[in-house]
Amino acid sequence: MKPNSTLKLVYRIFNRSEVPLVISDLHDADQPLIYVNDSFCELTGYDRNEILGRNCRFLQGEGTDEKDRKRIRQIVNSHSDGEATILNFRADGTEFLNRLILYPLRLEAGDPRFMFASQQPVDLKTSATAHQSHTDKFATTLRDAAHFLSEAPGNNGDRALSERMSDTDMGKALQQMSQRTLR
Repeated sequence: MKPNSTLKLVYRIFNRSEVPLVISDLHDADQPLIYVNDSFCELTGYDRNEILGRNCRFLQGEGTDEKDRKRIRQIVNSHSDGEATILNFRADGTEFLNRLILYPLRLEAGDPRFMFASQQPVDLKTSATAHQSHTDKFATTLRDAAHFLSEAPGNNGDRALSERMSDTDMGKALQQMSQRTLR
């Protein structure tokens, strides 16, 4: 494969996913988003160029509960995986409850470098079956990407994410996340 082609193919796997996905850089003080897929753009109504480089807090607004914000900060600051539901707002101002599944990406021992998250719009009628279906789709996306990266020769990828993470490191991190998701 040509240099940069491996990560481009992983991006395609992520972009084909029905699950809204994002990756943020935990080593940057504001933890900006460095990757979002098409499903995330569709969910929020924002264009990718309006999102990249910003913290996910831009989706919050009046009515977002401080308790939910605190729960997310707790997960991120403790470098653990977890779930939280928070009131977010789309680009057109409409609100939606957003179920987040957060996973730190540890490339080596120590603090994680990135936070990987999926989003699921929920309401009071969202069933446990819908939650499990979302989790299964998320795990499948991770498994597909990790499998592809484990089979491909390492290279340095492209764009914002690849400036921070090699394909081999991403493959290892995705494999770990998919195994935790399937527990």
